[in-house]
Amino acid sequence: MSAKKDTIVNMGGIIGVKDPESPLILKIKANCISYEGFYTYGGLNGRDLEALAIGLYEGIDENYLRYRIGQMEYLASKPDEAGIAYQAPIGGHGPFFGCGGHLPPHPLL
Repeated sequence: MSAKKDTIVNMGGIIGVKDPESPLILKIKANCISYEGFYTYGGLNGRDLEALAIGLYEGIDENYLRYRIGQMEYLASKPDEAGIAYQAPIGGHGPFFGCGGHLPPHPLL
């Protein structure tokens, strides 16, 4: 999840893995150290962690979600009219273009 787009915070995000025994978790933690900082805070300072927490809370407001998803539906209507392919259905995060209707696997997978 991108905190910039989904919680209106200037930086950061979240990666969620459902299976606590997944070998993917070790790969994520190892890459986090190299690129973002220790995995418990991902390189974010206290102010940004607090902004992320507030943004997560505000981001689940039904009015905000209707507004955000409405923005994405409007944005997606433009490539629809032009016959440009994107990842569908559109969600609240943003459109993904140039993926031929599917996203390639992440290099960590």
